[in-house]
Amino acid sequence: MRIVTLISDWKKADYYAAVIRGIVMSADENVNVVEISDQIDSYRIEQAALVLSNCYQFYPAGTIHLVAVKGEPEINNRFLLAEWESQYFLFSDNGFASLFWPDELPEKLYELKEQPVTTFPEADILARVAVDLLNKKEPAEFALPTRENLRRLHPQPSFDQDVIMGTVLLNDSYGNAITNVSKNYFEKHVQNKNYVIIPGNNHYPIRKIQSRYNEVSPAGQTAVFNSAGKLEIAIRNGSARDLLGLKEGTNIRIEIYDTANS
Repeated sequence: MRIVTLISDWKKADYYAAVIRGIVMSADENVNVVEISDQIDSYRIEQAALVLSNCYQFYPAGTIHLVAVKGEPEINNRFLLAEWESQYFLFSDNGFASLFWPDELPEKLYELKEQPVTTFPEADILARVAVDLLNKKEPAEFALPTRENLRRLHPQPSFDQDVIMGTVLLNDSYGNAITNVSKNYFEKHVQNKNYVIIPGNNHYPIRKIQSRYNEVSPAGQTAVFNSAGKLEIAIRNGSARDLLGLKEGTNIRIEIYDTANS
């Protein structure tokens, strides 16, 4: 069974998702249309990128992911297709690519040839291309390779003088604070040195990253790398957002030091 996923900032009262489902299932009624989330905050493409990066890898090869966040028409806006890790991603050139692939863009990245003027590009452009892919059409039939002049957003961590500065990108439904500091970025700069994590204005720093939430006592503060490899600050059986004030946009500071110099 082929799968098309949808991630959007539409709400359940809207008809938009039903239109996408109708277009796709009219082409193949056996397609499974999965709504990954319709709870993305309006226009928050960084939130959409983070949510999708946490789950795309659990879908089978050939899955088509349609990103319907901040896709409204703009001057010189483009719509793109990426083929990556045997899956397809359809999205607007609104900075999503730089957020989803912060280190390196996919080799197979295309700009869609036909981009009619429309107030509903997710249906009139992206869903139609999803149908083309379901019908086994090759990207070269309706898209051109591109890697130039993509819009970029940069809520990326920084490193200077043995300090990593990150930020909270998302609070999940438990109030955990998911940051933009990846495990690879952390290990690259920390290496075998000691470190202390200072979340926001918190006076209780974290000196060890745990493997599981339950490695601290109930109500204890902890840090883990989640399944997507992002540093996450949590309170066991509590909310880091509410109890520590770690809301989206809060800074996270990681200080690195040698034992001999501490």
